[in-house]
Amino acid sequence: MPALVLYKSKYGSTKQYAEWIGEALQAPVRSIDSVQEGELKEAGTVIIGGYVWVGKITAAPFLQKHWNILQGKRVALFSVSGSKPDDPEVQKYVEASLPADIHAAIRFFPLWGRHGKLDLRDRFMMWFPRTALRSKVRSGKTEAEREKARQDLAAITDMSDHVKRSAVEPIVTWAQSL
Repeated sequence: MPALVLYKSKYGSTKQYAEWIGEALQAPVRSIDSVQEGELKEAGTVIIGGYVWVGKITAAPFLQKHWNILQGKRVALFSVSGSKPDDPEVQKYVEASLPADIHAAIRFFPLWGRHGKLDLRDRFMMWFPRTALRSKVRSGKTEAEREKARQDLAAITDMSDHVKRSAVEPIVTWAQSL
């Protein structure tokens, strides 16, 4: 098996991206909860996706747990969050989620997801950063700080669907170039 695409999804964005990657690579797609260890051993390339929750990528513990099998393979990790992929904060997600040696050995691709109907727990968790950003908008020390807080607040309250098939092209290109 040349490639295997794995995912952990809550609202469907990560699963959708995984399915598009699998389709483009003609690779099997599995939830990390259902993949068999033998499939991991057979794959030459493993692409793992997870959503970001409380600043960490939810698929990272799976990657760490199976690193003894994945080490030496071509491994990519993609994250899905409400943050724009080019936001400097996104790089902190992977740094907070994985030890430096694993992070250095894999390829990381941040993707933009969608906000939708959040469950009660996630709505509650979003209350804290929204409140902090609203406070910074009102009382930031400089206009630049207030403007950055306005932009960050707009990003986390944006209910748009940013899940696009074209977003997986860099991942597919990376996997096909190996």
